[in-house]
Amino acid sequence: MRPGSKTAGPPDDECHDLPYPRGELRIEQEGKTFTAKKNFVWTCNKDTKEQAYKGGNAVAVMRITDLKA
Repeated sequence: MRPGSKTAGPPDDECHDLPYPRGELRIEQEGKTFTAKKNFVWTCNKDTKEQAYKGGNAVAVMRITDLKA
């Protein structure tokens, strides 16, 4: 993600993942905001409302791992 960018925020149809950024991101998930610093891991569920914002002046890479049963 480039500085100043953000992801689309519609609910995820299938969100069973473990994203972790390389760089710092601000995450809004279900009305709560937290900062995901380098190598921070979080999860989300089906229909989770989530949006990621990239501030600062460095590029961040968000890696996503799908968990399947």
